[in-house]
Amino acid sequence: MKEGRSYEGVNLSDPDGKWVYYSPMSWHPDIAPSAPVPVCRTPDKEEIPYALPVSYAKRQETPKLPVKIKGAGGGVVTNSCMAADTYETLYEHYSEDGRTFYDGWIRVKAPANMFLPGETTIQSDIHVTGEHKGGMKLRIVLQSDERMQVYPDRSQDEDGEP
Repeated sequence: MKEGRSYEGVNLSDPDGKWVYYSPMSWHPDIAPSAPVPVCRTPDKEEIPYALPVSYAKRQETPKLPVKIKGAGGGVVTNSCMAADTYETLYEHYSEDGRTFYDGWIRVKAPANMFLPGETTIQSDIHVTGEHKGGMKLRIVLQSDERMQVYPDRSQDEDGEP
């Protein structure tokens, strides 16, 4: 990428910087909204010379957990497997800029095979301090059925909360 944030995952942007990937799930409070991307035809894979074949996805190894990532501005994020079906990201005074800090966790409990019916639970309790302040306390339970339709579970948890 020629500009913007560095991205530590698989580079989904092209080398010339015409297609730049920013995850919609990422927290980027310092990036201001920009003009919408103009509508254009999505290129076929034959037209993307740097694209890897789909078979490469099967070659990816599962990372050895836990994985610790040091923040450029301090702290650490630890990604770990708490149980066979539960993963956690733990923020410990993590900061990218040394001015805003994240503490807390995000947990995802999901079936081993995402193509089978089952329940996925996403929970978080994160606190933001420093230059930016805030937090996120969240619990989402999703159910999928045999037709791969996903819908929110409206039942209550063990604490009587939805």
